[in-house]
Amino acid sequence: MTIDVNLAVVAVIISALAAIAAWLTYSRAGDWRQTDSGKETTTKLAAHAERLTKLETRFEGLATKADVERVEGKVNTLEAHVEGIQIRLDNVGAGVERIEQFLMDASQA
Repeated sequence: MTIDVNLAVVAVIISALAAIAAWLTYSRAGDWRQTDSGKETTTKLAAHAERLTKLETRFEGLATKADVERVEGKVNTLEAHVEGIQIRLDNVGAGVERIEQFLMDASQA
């Protein structure tokens, strides 16, 4: 029976030491902000948060990939229309030159 009591006492002592270690760790972790390195870390984190907020604000209005693809599609469509108009203008220009040449030949005759 004495062996059981001694093991129980040892278990209680180990549990008490673990509880003390946990309490010390908890209280030390709560005080980290009061140290110089804790204050420096807090200041750096606040500065990073401010920088991230500024970046998010700057990038809110930027075009997305879908926006760029949509504009690219519209530009390609416009290019096709401009090419079609250019072909028609070339044909009209050739017709005007033929008429002009005909009129000039007729006026000289």
